[in-house]
Amino acid sequence: NRKIEFLYKKKNEYFYLKNDKKEDSLIYVLPYKVSLIGIDGFLKFSNNEIESLEKYFLYIDQMPIRKNEKKFDKLCN
Repeated sequence: NRKIEFLYKKKNEYFYLKNDKKEDSLIYVLPYKVSLIGIDGFLKFSNNEIESLEKYFLYIDQMPIRKNEKKFDKLCN
C-alpha cells in the first residue's frame, strides 16, 4: 500500500520503470545509484550501493507520512 514509483536514469533523464514514460518534474540530477525522494519532493535517502527492497521499505516505513498511512493499510492476500 505504499505510494512508490521506480525510475531509471538514461542520459541524465529519468523514466518510469513501469511504462518507460519520461519523468519531467524532477529538476535536479541525482548522482547516486539509489535515491529515495519523499512525497514532498525532497531527497530522503541516497546511496551508491544497491540493497534489498526490504531495507528500503523499512526506511520508508519510518517516514512520518508513511507512519500515518500505515494506520489505514489493508493486508494483501
